[in-house]
Amino acid sequence: MVNKKNTVSQEPDIRTSEGVKEIYRTYADGMLRLCVMKTGDIELAGDIVQEIFEDLWTRRDTLELKGPIKNYLMRATKFQIITNLKTSKSHKAHEECARLDYCQQDCYTDQQVSFNELQKKVDLLIDQLPCQCRKVYHLSQDEGLSNKEIASCLLISEATVSYHLKKARNFLQEKLIPYYNPTVILVFTSLITSV
Repeated sequence: MVNKKNTVSQEPDIRTSEGVKEIYRTYADGMLRLCVMKTGDIELAGDIVQEIFEDLWTRRDTLELKGPIKNYLMRATKFQIITNLKTSKSHKAHEECARLDYCQQDCYTDQQVSFNELQKKVDLLIDQLPCQCRKVYHLSQDEGLSNKEIASCLLISEATVSYHLKKARNFLQEKLIPYYNPTVILVFTSLITSV
């Protein structure tokens, strides 16, 4: 015989529309408040809460709750907030990049010249790094190796690899400040932050 209640007693049955409605009436406001507090966007907050309840209804027959429904809903809410914030930041970054590309097409040649000059400066700066730091940087940026692969290749720890990459990033950021040009340095932002 199938128990119509969740594993936690006295909670509404998520397999019935009445149960889900009761859960919604009980917890939706708290979920909405959390979303608004974290995102600052009431419309997005409403969408997040709606998505969670749609997912709950869709998965009602296969979802196995290991605790109170409130815990599940709050975890789902936090996860959706994080997912939406990441997506939003990524979308904004792509929009900004596309906008810059569109607005700056006329001065492409100037940018290319500036970019090439900056690339030469970066190459000179990399040559100034201590030997081990320079090796780690080249393996990471030029060869595309992971920290684990670099550690194995150079017979050093992953923590040492991270240390050298951080040192290289800080050095490049400090030395490139005098050459700051918003339209050109944007290209190096991903390089520097990925170190």
